[in-house]
Amino acid sequence: MDKQTAEIAFTIGVVTFILMLLTSIIFTLLLVARNRKLKYRNEILSVNANYQRELLVTKMEVIENTLSSIAHQLHDEVGQLITFSIVQLNSIQAPNTPFQIEIDNVRESIQSSLQSVREISKSLSADYLATFGIEESIRRLVNRIPKAGGLKCDFYLQPSVSFKSTSNEIFTFRIVQELITNTIKHAEATAISISIIAQNENIILEYSDDGKGIPKTFILNEKSKSGLGLINIFKRVELMKGKVSIPQVNSGFKFNLTFLNL
Repeated sequence: MDKQTAEIAFTIGVVTFILMLLTSIIFTLLLVARNRKLKYRNEILSVNANYQRELLVTKMEVIENTLSSIAHQLHDEVGQLITFSIVQLNSIQAPNTPFQIEIDNVRESIQSSLQSVREISKSLSADYLATFGIEESIRRLVNRIPKAGGLKCDFYLQPSVSFKSTSNEIFTFRIVQELITNTIKHAEATAISISIIAQNENIILEYSDDGKGIPKTFILNEKSKSGLGLINIFKRVELMKGKVSIPQVNSGFKFNLTFLNL
């Protein structure tokens, strides 16, 4: 009887061990399958994120190429047509008559238009930015502001700032362009302040105006972003892997961008 009991106990023990082993194996297989599933899903998300990033990079490149193409057309074709118009006006002479005064006024207006076309074409061209750098390009942009909207603009670029990435330099310039355009079109401001400084491994862009400001809820609305040109700004910020802060202030508008100088 003792022998039979021992055999039964041994059998129960073996069966229990086998069940525990099978349970452990099943649990391990389930855990491995779960980890593989998570890894596969993360790989899909990573591939999708990389695809979206590459798609965004391509879109930005297309935009830059389009802007450069427009810049060349403005400079070469529109600029030549305006120059030809000025030559034609110079050939018209009506001394000592009211017509001469009108002709001179028209000539001055067209010459101003030619200068504006040249300045706009330069600001649109990435080649210009690559040649003269972001400081000179923004200063030329700033110098046009009083003509465009009667605004006072202060611009400061810390001497130690040196962009390691040409793309980030172009994106920063485009962001400043968008912000200035937005201020002129919507803010009813009298002053703009722009500063670009280096801090540790980061570059910080600080932009502000004293206009009527933008409600935070309005900024978060995608449709409003589109109307204000903010979508292009945030797309560029995403490519720069930067962080944006738009503090709520009593008056005016503030925009801070921080990104690694890589």
